[in-house]
Amino acid sequence: MQQWDVFLRGKKIDSVFYNDDLDFHWVYDGLVNHDGYDPMIKLVKKRKQKSTVQQVEAKLKKMAGF
Repeated sequence: MQQWDVFLRGKKIDSVFYNDDLDFHWVYDGLVNHDGYDPMIKLVKKRKQKSTVQQVEAKLKKMAGF
């Protein structure tokens, strides 16, 4: 899942989640044309973070010298 933060007039009004394969235009069109958001919204795609499991695995590999 990909998180998008929704801003209106510089204020964060929502965070929405969509499948990773959907681009900005698809998300924007869905929010404005389907969900009724103001067309002046700005979307910011949040950078994905590794899950806790992935972080632990990476640390273990680093400690083991892999």
